[in-house]
Amino acid sequence: MKAVRYLESKVHFFEDSFVRAVALMVGMAIGAGILAMPYVIYKAGFWTGMLVLAFIGFTIMLMHLYIGEIALRTEGRHQLVGYVEKYLGSNAKKILTFSMLFMLNGALVAYIIGEGAALKAIFGGDSFAFSMIFFVVMAIITLFSLKVITESEVVIGLAMMVTIFLICFFSSFHINFDNYQGFDITKFFIPYGVIFFAVVSGGAIPPMKAVLERSKGKLKKAIILGTLIPLVVYAFFSVIVVGVVGETFNVLEQGVVTVALGLVLGKYMNVFTNLFAVFSMSTSFIAMALIMKWVYQYDYGMRKSLAWLLTCMIPLGIVLLNVTTFVRVLSLIGAIGGGIEGIMIILMHYKAKKLGDRKPEYSLPNNIFLSALLICVFVVGVVVTILM
Repeated sequence: MKAVRYLESKVHFFEDSFVRAVALMVGMAIGAGILAMPYVIYKAGFWTGMLVLAFIGFTIMLMHLYIGEIALRTEGRHQLVGYVEKYLGSNAKKILTFSMLFMLNGALVAYIIGEGAALKAIFGGDSFAFSMIFFVVMAIITLFSLKVITESEVVIGLAMMVTIFLICFFSSFHINFDNYQGFDITKFFIPYGVIFFAVVSGGAIPPMKAVLERSKGKLKKAIILGTLIPLVVYAFFSVIVVGVVGETFNVLEQGVVTVALGLVLGKYMNVFTNLFAVFSMSTSFIAMALIMKWVYQYDYGMRKSLAWLLTCMIPLGIVLLNVTTFVRVLSLIGAIGGGIEGIMIILMHYKAKKLGDRKPEYSLPNNIFLSALLICVFVVGVVVTILM
């Protein structure tokens, strides 16, 4: 998409470097989704949740490697929608574009709601009022396209990882091992959508290919490492938080886990953890809102003012309806958007092997049984998550 290519062109500090390629993927993956993951893992039962995390981790790793192979088989520079159009046609491109807009809008809704809960935990008062204040500030930043924030993704990602480590370290002294219990396979899809949303970062792979233009043979290793690091971080964070919070999760209205940590660990950790939540959701909101605005502006040819208006007003309208929660939104967009993307990646992988432009630096075999199984899981995940 033109908008994403525009964003990529502004990230001028990415050079031909393996470390920078991995950092790009890690920076895209580690975001506000971490604020809901321990909550849904606890609600499903700790061992059920960890099983789902392992399953989705394997699935996302495979999908990311598929995208990498597709990118290496294709000449020129494309984003995911470009590969879909080339191998699956214009109708598939429209479906994926709709899915991306659905996910972006949904994420903005979740962040507006989640910020209200985090700010209320710090200052007290009304969460809805804080949500509106946050929205106004973010809308102004989006209007003037303060791209310096999005151009610091590696630094922001590193800062978030350090903060996550500090939260885990100070929280670890309060773990109750009795909280590590519960397995019910019928609750498999409770954490499914949120984990999918948190882990998927296939959009980073085309820029990674550009970063490694002179050493494409390193792309597979960069994808594996860039996928594994966030998975390990998410697993570690979830283990610590579930062990500390336990039944306190049951009093949460929105499922923002830093609010629960603050309730358990006292006022100083309450401020620290919820400031982390405010920061992570703010940076994620800005990055996604700018991409959304550029989609309207560059892909659909809208005036800048109209693109900004659509970017901000659609999520605001949904929030004002008061029909959903932070966790529910993330679950829906992860299951639906991630499921649609996953199905298209599998289909593209088959087509790229036949219609690709060049021999790739690595190649994964097609496994009809595995592909059919994953497509079934994606479809069932969409249906079950909608009905929950």
